[in-house]
Amino acid sequence: MLLSSAVFAQLSIDISSPIIHGEGGVGDDIMVEVEVTNTSNRHLNLLWTRHEVAIPEMWKTHVGDFTSSTDFAPEEQAIHLTPGESFMLQMHAKTFGQAGFAQVELDLYDAEKQEHILGVVKATFEAADVNTRSDAKSTEAIRIYPNPTSDYFRIYQSTAVSRIEIYNIVGKRIAAYPASQDGQYDVIDLQNGMYLVRLIAADKSVIKTVRLSKN
Repeated sequence: MLLSSAVFAQLSIDISSPIIHGEGGVGDDIMVEVEVTNTSNRHLNLLWTRHEVAIPEMWKTHVGDFTSSTDFAPEEQAIHLTPGESFMLQMHAKTFGQAGFAQVELDLYDAEKQEHILGVVKATFEAADVNTRSDAKSTEAIRIYPNPTSDYFRIYQSTAVSRIEIYNIVGKRIAAYPASQDGQYDVIDLQNGMYLVRLIAADKSVIKTVRLSKN
């Protein structure tokens, strides 16, 4: 498990997983959570500020029970942590039926020293279309490789795939290819970043959506 620590004077926290990822279907409320521990020798009134780095147009994200329009925690609702006490911090993404990929960051700080960030949580959320006709086990073997890639990818176990579509993280289709056995699909002209590769059957149903990293 990854650990991340940040210290200012006598204030410090540990974040159990500073980089987290959640997946679900297009109708799901996707939730991720991390454990935040007060490792200092004094009480901590933890606040956060949310930054939506990238998010599909229809999506909404929120922290805990706060509404999607709240980008920061009000001081009167600070998370009170005694020395050594832990808290499970939850982040949610609602997709409203749209497939896509989102990146959200939380800056964590004490109410008394808001200019000093104690830690950062980086969360990604992925929602894919679900092909209800397909047996889930039959799609598990389908993979794209190499991933990450810098110039091209191939599909492993691709016999059911008829068409390939590539979407950026805000859900816009930016490339499409007809699938072929042992085909090689060029992405050298794409900017570095995260993409969603949608694998489509001959009847136009979505078999699987796979996350692809271009570097």
